[in-house]
Amino acid sequence: MHLIMIFALICAFSYAYHVPVDQGYNVPSRDAYNDYIHPSAPRDNVARRKTSKNQHSDRKRSADGSANNVFLLQKNNYYVTIYIGSPPQKFNVFLDTGSYELVISNTGSGSSGGFNCGSSSTCKVQNVPYGHVPWGEGYKVYDNVCLDPLGKYCTTQPVSFSVANGSYMFGDDGVWGVTIASFWKDSTTSLYPNSQPLNQILQNKNCPRPTFSVLMNNYQLPEWWSYCYAESNYEQGIVYIPKADDETDSWDVEIQAIYYGTDTLLQGPYGNGEMDTGNNHMGLPTQAYNQFFDIIGGDTDQQTYGCDQGSLLDFIVTLNGVNFTIPVANYIDPFSADGPICYLRVDDAETNTGLNSPLLSNYFNVFDPYNNRVGLAPLTF
Repeated sequence: MHLIMIFALICAFSYAYHVPVDQGYNVPSRDAYNDYIHPSAPRDNVARRKTSKNQHSDRKRSADGSANNVFLLQKNNYYVTIYIGSPPQKFNVFLDTGSYELVISNTGSGSSGGFNCGSSSTCKVQNVPYGHVPWGEGYKVYDNVCLDPLGKYCTTQPVSFSVANGSYMFGDDGVWGVTIASFWKDSTTSLYPNSQPLNQILQNKNCPRPTFSVLMNNYQLPEWWSYCYAESNYEQGIVYIPKADDETDSWDVEIQAIYYGTDTLLQGPYGNGEMDTGNNHMGLPTQAYNQFFDIIGGDTDQQTYGCDQGSLLDFIVTLNGVNFTIPVANYIDPFSADGPICYLRVDDAETNTGLNSPLLSNYFNVFDPYNNRVGLAPLTF
């Protein structure tokens, strides 16, 4: 298993290079790949598809300090730096638009020594247990949450979040769920309004615009996220897509069509597609999934394909009358225990569709929870 993990990390650095397939190699089981790349985890309030740390970016954007550091972990999984308590304790947490809760580890498995409520003068322990696989048991607390160490971008009052007696996968400090539902409703155990930390932060006096923006990419550009506004150099290019008119809690939008090259996989309107930064796979309904693998001649059971990216094509997704591209590099992952076999980050989602980070990482993203919409803009560098 250690050899598998090491090889996978090497592959993640070299995914852009062509490696011919040798038919003499054995393809590892899909289950082994799932265990490594995206272990089973509950859907509602923890990040899915966690990956191992193999790249690091520590860039800052914007003059007023409203852009936070982002740490890139493998392909399209991102961490942001937050500060909790008085004096502030620093954590790098997984930013996940597909879940709704802030969960911090107290074990010190990540970049910090773990959250210590007793070391914060503003922390109060709730009489509410927390239990969630794979974190294990824990408890809930109230404390202040900030996006900067100087206290400019902070919650206006203590918020409820979970402290877990365990770590999640590869050494991170926690997960910060910012699904749209977390801006609409409070925790049933909260003593304070707006228990989603970002809800309070976006609405405080230092935020001229209550949105948050994410730039996710595979191309060694600055990885970053900002809060309170979208940068001016993207303003003219942003296409806003309304949240689908349904009862779901996620950032989902109505899909009008999906094409693979010139082949039509979905023609609609066809349901809704989720925009989840915590999911580095795209999902297709079963019929479209099978059609895609038939076209490329891939293995639907193992989700494998030879690593010749030159023979693959981009996906084109139509949203709100505008076509958006999912490039080949965003949905192929080199991984093998025994040789250069590539897995495709395209899942059989049965009746659902997930656009997720394969689409988001090709664009500048703006999440606007108060106008119920997601904005996408072409990258300008």
